[in-house]
Amino acid sequence: MEKALTFSYYPAGDELNIHFDEPRRCISKEIADEIYLRLDSGTREIVGLTILNFRRRFKGAKSKALSFALPVLANIKLSKRKAKALGVM
Repeated sequence: MEKALTFSYYPAGDELNIHFDEPRRCISKEIADEIYLRLDSGTREIVGLTILNFRRRFKGAKSKALSFALPVLANIKLSKRKAKALGVM
């Protein structure tokens, strides 16, 4: 099943949420320091990730590249419609 990948940032809490499909009621489990896996409360399906103190992780990185790894695996692809529109299908 294809799902949209959406990013939402909340400045007041310095929180980045990554949604797989539409946001929904879930439970959170910490999988790394201030990184939470969000699971559907009924099915336990992974529905997203939350990264706390997101901007703080990049503070002072103005002149250098900064990256961090999330402890999850992903299979990301373009939707068929978008791939066709971009000429890659």
